[in-house]
Amino acid sequence: MLVSLAVAVGGVIAGSFFLFDHDDDSEQPEQKDGESVDGGMAVTLDLSLLDSDVAPSAPAVSTDLSSDLVLGDRIDEPIVSNAPFDDQTASGYTNVIGQTATFVAEEGEFHNVHLGGGNEYLEVNGSIAHVVTGVGEDTVDASGLTGGEIHAGMGDVVYGSDIVSDTSSFALLAVNAHGAEFHGGDANELAVATGHNAILYGGGGNDHLLAFEGDVELRGGAGDDWLIGNATSENFDQNSRVSDINTLTNSSFDTLIGGEGDDHLLLSNGDIGVGGAGADSFEVYHLDNAVNPAAQILDFSPSEDALVVYLGGGAPGAFDDASYDLTDRVESIGLPIGTDILVDGEVVASIEGVAELHVGIPIIDQVGEGSASSGLFMDVITGDVAGIDSFDVIVKVFPSTSS
Repeated sequence: MLVSLAVAVGGVIAGSFFLFDHDDDSEQPEQKDGESVDGGMAVTLDLSLLDSDVAPSAPAVSTDLSSDLVLGDRIDEPIVSNAPFDDQTASGYTNVIGQTATFVAEEGEFHNVHLGGGNEYLEVNGSIAHVVTGVGEDTVDASGLTGGEIHAGMGDVVYGSDIVSDTSSFALLAVNAHGAEFHGGDANELAVATGHNAILYGGGGNDHLLAFEGDVELRGGAGDDWLIGNATSENFDQNSRVSDINTLTNSSFDTLIGGEGDDHLLLSNGDIGVGGAGADSFEVYHLDNAVNPAAQILDFSPSEDALVVYLGGGAPGAFDDASYDLTDRVESIGLPIGTDILVDGEVVASIEGVAELHVGIPIIDQVGEGSASSGLFMDVITGDVAGIDSFDVIVKVFPSTSS
């Protein structure tokens, strides 16, 4: 799954800051002098200070490094080196295996940093870095980075980039394992949770936050954010929606909180959505064979928010209009606490706080155009026909991607 994700999004944000999952937090294999690590030459370091629980009286500096990088073994006493590595611009590699370090990379440089055992603290500033955490609960401060990769594991905390670009590209792709936290900075960031019980905070910027498992909390924060729950599709289109929605599964459910700004929340069966301030757009995806509870929206405002419910079952081809016809299949039931949207008697979405919603279904062209509609919608209660702006909720069928 991770390989597919990298292929799907890497092309659209090439050169951005990537953070990939390091699921098992296993120790990195011992490197011999001259061995290649992630495309670079391994550097032999003097790590004798890591074998002692007593902090050294003076920082130990490896003589094999052409810089002043210093490694320590106590998280409460990080050792700082502001001297950049002496690498070839845009092509040199420095591999560091240690426990606690702070370094600054010059513009155009690329460095590999491998942390060891224990609870480590790492601060990286400058251009580009590749970081792999080790065993323990590590903290990586990448707020000063403009690019690179970070492989984080269970219990780690990663702080995203504060480097604000004048373009719409992402500054960071973050992937966290079980129980990890990601705190975004002011940049536009793309963060992905690949394990349960993870929490992603978007922070400032227009962020994309994805949950690839369940029991994940996504908080967009400020900016116009995209939050995607249970995005277990092999293909992800960052400019629209999950492109292969038929592969969605739900072993557990996510909580999506948009925050400030005009946010997009994509929920599947059982997810909980809270748009927050701003004009928010909700999309709910429900499979024909789903056995999970309906998606829940807790703060829908008909005057400014929009909701589209997508149902499975569309034909893979373009000439089966019947599979997209929802006539007599959709109901809208007003309740004291809100409104339930039902399809074939099954609740697919619950909207709290609004007892009466105008729900429309598309009128199919019936001219062999498959999922295309005439642009008009029919009210499921009154039968009135109008344009999309006359409805609070639209229910559609999405096409299958395979025959």
